[in-house]
Amino acid sequence: MKTVTFRTQLIAAFAIMVIGHFAAHLLQNGVCINGAYVIIGLLFLVNPVYPDINHMVEPKKGRLGARIAGIIIVILGLVIKNVM
Repeated sequence: MKTVTFRTQLIAAFAIMVIGHFAAHLLQNGVCINGAYVIIGLLFLVNPVYPDINHMVEPKKGRLGARIAGIIIVILGLVIKNVM
C-alpha cells in the first residue's frame, strides 16, 4: 500500500476546504465550512504525517505533533461559528 506524504495530505486538506467553502456559499449555510474543518482534523488524527524537511524531529514526536494539530483543528471546527 502506498503511503501518504505530508504534501499529498496538505493538498487533500486544501481541496476539502475549497469544497467546504464552495458548498457553504452555494447552500448559504456556514456549517459546511465547520464540517470541512472537522474532516481535515480527523484526517490528521487518523494519518499523522509531518514534514520530512527537518530530520532533527523524532518520528514519535512528529506524529504526536500532527495528532495534537488534528485535535486543535477539530475543536476549532466545532467551536467557531461561521455565519453566512
